[in-house]
Amino acid sequence: MTSNQTGQDFTGTPPSSTFTISGTVRSSFTGQGISGVAIFFTNGVSTVYTDSNGIYNASVNSGYSGTATPSLSGYSFSPSGRPFNNVNSNLSAQDFTGTPPSSTFAISGTVRSSSTGQGISGVAIFFTNGVSTVYTDSNGI
Repeated sequence: MTSNQTGQDFTGTPPSSTFTISGTVRSSFTGQGISGVAIFFTNGVSTVYTDSNGIYNASVNSGYSGTATPSLSGYSFSPSGRPFNNVNSNLSAQDFTGTPPSSTFAISGTVRSSSTGQGISGVAIFFTNGVSTVYTDSNGI
């Protein structure tokens, strides 16, 4: 160079200072995504919710360390939480499996005579798995 050079400007892009943690919350029974699951993050990251397909995305600052914990009334989750330490890249497939609450169902019917079609009273109906034996009433119900 024999003289000063002007107008030699450069534009730089700083490295990303945020990253995405993402995953899917699926039902342990059906394998389908569960919508509306809250994913609570510790250390200043906002809670996010799963979409209609069970997918969540959370934005965290570079170097984030904390835990993500799923929650939906009545459900239990595996794992119960996911720890993160010094996040410095996008993390996908941070999945959870949800088990829905147990449900109670009624079983009903009628025991009838095959010849008359009339209900038969006093018939014992035996169940397994801790359900008590029941007896039909005067109408066979």
